[in-house]
Amino acid sequence: MKLRTTMNLFLVAIALAVAANGQATSTCQTQGETVRVFNIERQVPLQGILTIFTVNAPPNIIAGLVNGTLQIREKMIYHPKESYINGRVFVVPPATPFPTPPDDVASAYVVQTAKLQIAQIFLACQPFPTVAFIGTVVGSTPNPGGYGVSLTGATVAISVGYTSDSPPKLFNSVVSLAGIAVAWAPSAIGELVIR
Repeated sequence: MKLRTTMNLFLVAIALAVAANGQATSTCQTQGETVRVFNIERQVPLQGILTIFTVNAPPNIIAGLVNGTLQIREKMIYHPKESYINGRVFVVPPATPFPTPPDDVASAYVVQTAKLQIAQIFLACQPFPTVAFIGTVVGSTPNPGGYGVSLTGATVAISVGYTSDSPPKLFNSVVSLAGIAVAWAPSAIGELVIR
């Protein structure tokens, strides 16, 4: 009974959020279209990471994330010809420019890199324009400092909402590693081209 009540409250909250933010505009179309460019960066709040597993990271990194002297960022780049996404999760001080300049990414404390083979791309217009990539982690490198874990073989889903602005604004970006973890960020910046 408690689960049913919780689920009902969750569904009501989603419905109210959709009603408050309106429906998609008529400029969204998915027929015959696909993702041509997906090159984004996002700031992932610590509370946006959900897992039952113990985080395996050095105490100074955990302390920096908790006290706000470090911030989790993630870059994802889609390669449409080969149908894969390269991802990199890293931590930087919050004062680091956003998007993170290439030199700062290179010198950042890299937590994880991964190559995701994309099997399907879903586009939708209702209730908001969204794109979702579904695939498998085919290559994963944890930090060479001896912590982290290889995610190779995991099923992955990446989704993001977007506006019909030009360029589109990106929101509610989610990376879900099936049965492992979810990482949510309220927004992302970068390029998304669908045609």
